[in-house]
Amino acid sequence: MMVLVLCLVHALLGFFAIACDRLPDPAGNIPEGGQKPTPGDTAEHYAAFVVTTDYSLTGGFGVIDLDTLNLYSPDPVWAANIVSPDPVVVAAGAHIFVINRYTYDSISLLDAKFNLVKQYSVADSTCNPSNPHDLAYVNDQKAYLTVYECAKLWIINPLTGAKLGTIDLSAYGGGDGVPEMSGMLLHGDTLFVAVQMLDRGGPIWGVPDHSRLVMIDVATDSVVGDVLLAGSNPVTDLMYSDSLGAIMVGEVGSYFVTGDGGGIEAVDPDTGTSLGFLIDETALGGNLGDFEILSATRGYATITTDDFRSVLVAFNPTTGARDAGVVYASDEGFTLWDIALTDGGLLLVCDRTATAPGVAVIDTRDGDRVVTRPPIYLGLPPFSIALLK
Repeated sequence: MMVLVLCLVHALLGFFAIACDRLPDPAGNIPEGGQKPTPGDTAEHYAAFVVTTDYSLTGGFGVIDLDTLNLYSPDPVWAANIVSPDPVVVAAGAHIFVINRYTYDSISLLDAKFNLVKQYSVADSTCNPSNPHDLAYVNDQKAYLTVYECAKLWIINPLTGAKLGTIDLSAYGGGDGVPEMSGMLLHGDTLFVAVQMLDRGGPIWGVPDHSRLVMIDVATDSVVGDVLLAGSNPVTDLMYSDSLGAIMVGEVGSYFVTGDGGGIEAVDPDTGTSLGFLIDETALGGNLGDFEILSATRGYATITTDDFRSVLVAFNPTTGARDAGVVYASDEGFTLWDIALTDGGLLLVCDRTATAPGVAVIDTRDGDRVVTRPPIYLGLPPFSIALLK
């Protein structure tokens, strides 16, 4: 569903040339005079790996040093062989996984120095295309992979791509048997898998009144329960908030309709029950794109308003109240997409505005000051961010 909407929104975007004076060669090495960001001695985030796309013909990536905000970009031709026009990125341990989604059905594995280690197919003849959406890393021998067009969750070796097994989720597929599995979160010994449970029976897929999180025991790879959500159509990454002691789920309901089951919801991982919306789309003021939780009293969300503007807003997760005004804005709908909050309090925003795409950096420690004007240009519009430790 998200792919279809974004294809319509961004179909007219053109090509953007790489504009950076520190370009690695095709092997991924920085030439003389440049330097890649390197892991530090602490567990704090040191860089942001950002995948980019024109949502038509090509993809790419860039790496932002979070200390200096310098950009390090690979050769665009080399990068386009790693990143498809429909990518998301996941970082786990020393590994970076670029998930190439609809019709591309592959994963590119990079190391901590941004060198390509392996590319492997995750195509499936029984549900073609498979459309991989998220990877939940357990260890170097085991990971889970959601495949959006399939009824079974995959278990794979994340370093080789070998398929180790599957878990049948067709019980959550409604009449068509396809659950539309999307984001995942590994919390303790339980894997939480978001299933949208859309109805594919018509030209426009129907959204249910309630979607679910499926709970899987990682030791036995078996379904042990599910969470009935207050909202529907979860589209964001799942995350656990230490400050709130709950799993956070971002839902959009129906696109282009504000308040139709969308919002940011909390789930108790111990009881497997929904705690309801922290804030819904009506209070946010538009269709949810993504969100981050800074504290029990401060959160951020990207939304598209009814007058088709994309804005970043702040809200209080405890009271459910949105701050007046906006933190950052674009005059184009569905252009502010993925956001990521660093350990150091920097909020990174993927801004896909056609005339000035890039990553905006906002300092939440300094009154939500926008540090980068214009946003950091990566050569193509940014779409998904993984923070590296």
